[in-house]
Amino acid sequence: MMACETPRSGNPERKRTNTGHVLLTMSGTGFNSFVSALILLGVGWNFLYIGGTSLLTSTYTAAEKATAQAINDMTIFAVGLTCSFGAGWLLEVLGWQMLNIALLPWLGLAGLSLMWLGVKRHVTKNVLGKRMARQSMP
Repeated sequence: MMACETPRSGNPERKRTNTGHVLLTMSGTGFNSFVSALILLGVGWNFLYIGGTSLLTSTYTAAEKATAQAINDMTIFAVGLTCSFGAGWLLEVLGWQMLNIALLPWLGLAGLSLMWLGVKRHVTKNVLGKRMARQSMP
């Protein structure tokens, strides 16, 4: 099941979903474009929400995990509520195409963050592996 999957940094399915969503939003304003983009948006949201939650809980101690996740969930839903009220106004002011173009830098920032996290994890894994190899040597 997709929601139970533990995402990796730079998950290729997540990248394809986000790229597909951007391409569909730029393809037009017809009904099929909206429906297809919303489906990919929902799948992408699933990957990002589950991935973010598992990354968040991996950074806290067992005693702090519940509180950290509760604060994270409340923040996500409060920001989502606030953004949903502003979405209509932004669509009216900017238009559909410009609104999607304005979001591209944020998508790029998210991609760069995922790449940075992947590099950081790779370096940490290599450093820890070398330390453990040195400790196990006689």
